Amino acid sequence: MTYQTILFDFDGTLVDTEKSVLTSLQIVLARHGIHKTFAELEFSLGIPGLNAMKQLGVTDPVAVGREWSAEALLHKKSVTIFPGITKLIQQLKQTGHQIGIVTSKNEAEVRDEITIYPFTKQMAIIVSASDTKLHKPKPDPLLYAIQQLNSDAFDTLYIGDTEYDLKAALGAGTGFAVAGWGAHDHGQFKQATYYLQQPQQLLTQLTLN
Repeated sequence: MTYQTILFDFDGTLVDTEKSVLTSLQIVLARHGIHKTFAELEFSLGIPGLNAMKQLGVTDPVAVGREWSAEALLHKKSVTIFPGITKLIQQLKQTGHQIGIVTSKNEAEVRDEITIYPFTKQMAIIVSASDTKLHKPKPDPLLYAIQQLNSDAFDTLYIGDTEYDLKAALGAGTGFAVAGWGAHDHGQFKQATYYLQQPQQLLTQLTLN
């Protein structure tokens, strides 16, 4: 299958934010008397912060979610772009692909945490949790991106690192590539179209097809 539209998740796919996200969440929860290990908080990677707060049972999900976002900014020095991502984005643009980001971050988080990276200027679209009522693992964010880009699901490949990303892609009818460099593989990716160990392998797969 030849894919012309390539959509990326952000956290754990383009940029390594795991330490920042989980450390800041752990700190904020501790302030509210909730003590969790990284393993217990792993579920929060890939869904909107508000959803994570609700699942954690905090008394004021909105307020604590904002506190989490503010705390995460204090840990941004630990955030790095995955090796090979910037080059991959440049090459996809050069080969004429439409590229974009579909993230579970909200509009404010996109402004503060995503558009600060120069490679995001190459994106035709950045879809946030503020753009749709339903979020990953529902397909709505992907379908919104596809509609806005005047593309088709069968012509679109989504790249992500969580089961939420996979389920969203399956629901939308797009292809799905596992970002193996950022994923925690517990056997949940059996329905993926591709399993990529490093970013450059995406270009190889697109060329082969």
